[in-house]
Amino acid sequence: MFLLLKFCNFVSLHFATMISRVRICIFISVTVLSLSILSCSGSKVGEHIPATSVGKNLIVIGIGGGFSGFYDGFALAENGNAYSWRSMNDQPDTLIFVSNIPNDSSRFFFQYLEEIGFASMVSNVGGNMNAFIEYQSGQGKHRVTWDQDNPPKLPGLSLFSSILRKHIERSVSATK
Repeated sequence: MFLLLKFCNFVSLHFATMISRVRICIFISVTVLSLSILSCSGSKVGEHIPATSVGKNLIVIGIGGGFSGFYDGFALAENGNAYSWRSMNDQPDTLIFVSNIPNDSSRFFFQYLEEIGFASMVSNVGGNMNAFIEYQSGQGKHRVTWDQDNPPKLPGLSLFSSILRKHIERSVSATK
């Protein structure tokens, strides 16, 4: 608990202009709680699902490129279903169900993108290794791409991608 409070203080001191300290601490608390209490899901772990059939509201994150051109990442549906994906390009066509995260956590990730104005952010700068965040909704898709070695100066995108990735990875580990 002490480490959690120290981490909250560290994050809030460095990112207080983006999100209030209370909101960060609440998110971290929800994340820790979600690792111990996971929701049930209608999908089975390991089930392969076409990316087009997951739903209209989806956050997709990915990293890849380089010598192999291989990409991998995660996708989070609004209902909390989390998926992994791997592809020889940056467009996942099949998602693999890996976990279901609590609605509070899922809602946080979707609200965060809205609050930072993700829909109006622009960055299509690529490099050897690329990272991206894509938000898919009923109104279309919006993607921001950046060079993994040189993150954009856009507020919180690289951090958001890392937090979402870790959150899903930990929820998968907790279910094993």
